[in-house]
Amino acid sequence: MTPKFDFYTILPEMEVKVPEWEQALEPPAATGEGKEGGSYILQVGSFQRMEEAERVKAKLALLGLSASIQKVAVSGGDPWYRVRLGPFADTKPTPNRAPAWLKTTSTL
Repeated sequence: MTPKFDFYTILPEMEVKVPEWEQALEPPAATGEGKEGGSYILQVGSFQRMEEAERVKAKLALLGLSASIQKVAVSGGDPWYRVRLGPFADTKPTPNRAPAWLKTTSTL
């Protein structure tokens, strides 16, 4: 039996409106290496309820981390609340490398 993948129809429906200030950022170099002195933002989670986002932000604050919440609309539907940390400076970013403090943190 051949598996049926429906993400080809779901993904186009899940458009996320990117704020203009993020659109103005220069993309990383095609080699996968960022520019010297670049920065990045780490998204901790995305929630449908503001209360859930606030709960995670509060737990991060107890760890000494200052998080922000970004409200976004996906495909013009209900809002989602992104919990984000950063920006962090990194002169040589490596894909899938988390900051050291994140590796020692338990589940939020």
